[in-house]
Amino acid sequence: MPDAPFPPCVRLRQAGQYKAVFAAGQRHTDALFTVIYLPQKKSGARLGMVVSKKVSRLAVQRNRIKRQIRESFRLHRHSLPGGDLVVLARYRAATQANATLSRSLQQHWQRLAQS
Repeated sequence: MPDAPFPPCVRLRQAGQYKAVFAAGQRHTDALFTVIYLPQKKSGARLGMVVSKKVSRLAVQRNRIKRQIRESFRLHRHSLPGGDLVVLARYRAATQANATLSRSLQQHWQRLAQS
């Protein structure tokens, strides 16, 4: 789906939305990312990201990771169940190639689609 948009309505934008996911969401973790999922009946999948300075002190690397997360979500959003997702990057993500990040995220999306 190369033309799949990423409009503001599919993003988590307020602190309260993040708090709700952190408080009651289901966690899936691998070496690169932790994905927290909170099912919602009223909407499609929405994405929030957390890439802290602990992952990398360099903004260039943090922004690269966020771009990879956004693009992967944009391409797989149609197959995800409705709910709010928060993707937390882990320390090792900063040193991995884009293809490795993409594979890791794809595995998370497949796990969510099956549940």
